Amino acid sequence: ALAVMALFEIRNNDINNRSNKKSWGWLLVAAAAVGLSLATKATTFLFGAPFGIWGAYLLWKHWGKQAWQPALATTAIVLLLGAPGFVRNAQVFQSPFGPESAAYSNAPIGPTALATNIVRNTASHMGAPLPFYNQALTSAVYLFERIGLPVNGEDFTWRDSDFYVSGEQTEEGFAGAPIQFLMMIGALGYSFRRRRRAPLQQTAFQTLALCFLAFLLFCLYLRWQPWGTRLTLPLFVIALPAATVAL
Repeated sequence: ALAVMALFEIRNNDINNRSNKKSWGWLLVAAAAVGLSLATKATTFLFGAPFGIWGAYLLWKHWGKQAWQPALATTAIVLLLGAPGFVRNAQVFQSPFGPESAAYSNAPIGPTALATNIVRNTASHMGAPLPFYNQALTSAVYLFERIGLPVNGEDFTWRDSDFYVSGEQTEEGFAGAPIQFLMMIGALGYSFRRRRRAPLQQTAFQTLALCFLAFLLFCLYLRWQPWGTRLTLPLFVIALPAATVAL
């Protein structure tokens, strides 16, 4: 979230023709935030990819041919903070992402994996402490098997797990975030209509759109897991301030 804020500050400096000195400060903040995030959780690669591409565009737009300088500094800081953990993982687990890293990814990665995981991850967030509601929602998801989506396909589901909507809203490993999820999606649609009216609305739309792209990457790459809802928490941390602005 701190890195995203820093990127918008760099964009605002460019819009207002401010000096590169102020942008350098925000750039170092963004690099440090990304490096610490990588050292914390490997899902940063998925969530950070859309923001990283957008950030590279901002560097090119703000610094022009001199963009290699901030790019080099950013990369050095990110590696300094994030690389040691990945090196240790590679030494201990033979993979920079830790033990059993291959078991978490869809096989194959493609449109089927994306579609089935969008449906299941969305439904997982819609759970509530109402058993009859959770059962009905679970049954509704299984109807997608009629159009060819493998709801419990072993290639797209964590081993020995069957899809279900959890009602354990007080259990941190399985609780969904229905209000936050609906706010993110609803605000994205609303801000799309208002994105040209004010700079703040444009900022809100861009942030929410990048969060949604990050969610799609999450669905595309990672298998459905019973505890998958907690992995998307960073997206809500980033998206909800933007949703507040939009709404």
